[in-house]
Amino acid sequence: MLCARYNRYSATSLLWQFLTGLVMISGNLVRGKPTIIESECVGSILAFIRSSLRPTLLMTFMYGFSVAYYAMTRLPSVQIFRDLAMPHIGGIFFVYVIPSAIANLVVIRGVVTLTSDIASMRASQELDVLEVARFHPSHFIFLPRALALITGAPALFLLGVFATFFGAWTACQFTFRPPLGEFWEQFICSITSWKASLALFKVGLTASIMAFIAGYYGFEAPLMHAESVGKTTTAAVVTATLAITTINTLVGLLLD
Repeated sequence: MLCARYNRYSATSLLWQFLTGLVMISGNLVRGKPTIIESECVGSILAFIRSSLRPTLLMTFMYGFSVAYYAMTRLPSVQIFRDLAMPHIGGIFFVYVIPSAIANLVVIRGVVTLTSDIASMRASQELDVLEVARFHPSHFIFLPRALALITGAPALFLLGVFATFFGAWTACQFTFRPPLGEFWEQFICSITSWKASLALFKVGLTASIMAFIAGYYGFEAPLMHAESVGKTTTAAVVTATLAITTINTLVGLLLD
């Protein structure tokens, strides 16, 4: 039966279907013959970024403001903040603060949406209807949403860097009021290519693993039990939170 197949969706098979789906849509785009799946992918990516943009910018701005203001008020003097903290604040934000904000806000939000969407379609047998229409559920449902999370998280991370910078600069206006250009130079001076690559890698890896966790739990949702959608989503979020903590710990060890 079709339904039994979804209960046996392993992480390996989901990864295989994701990769074959990428090859398929890449071939369609190269040939200039996009299908509804390609349109769904583009629409999902744009919708995810559009819906997450405002809270991401607001959250990262507040992170920048709060951390900078806290550091200035806790240090003995503003001059110490300028001499000791400023040369390193950009790297700290880039490697630790902003990826955590993206993981806790954007990625977890994507996990909730992806898991609940698939689980709801699983419970209502909409996935079976898609296969009858010759659309593979993992290609039509999982692939666009997973791509939205995997590509949207790094894009929002880069935008969050600028929002964090403006938040920290705004906090400094209450004390020594640095010029915008001078503050930007000090902000980016500690962001090395290694730190930038590591931060983007962490965000991309986190989003990718979270997407597959959400897809796995979504396809494993019990059939014809709508009340189980909430339990499935909660289980996915718990697993995703533990995975994010593990990734942050492992990446932190690379910095030591």
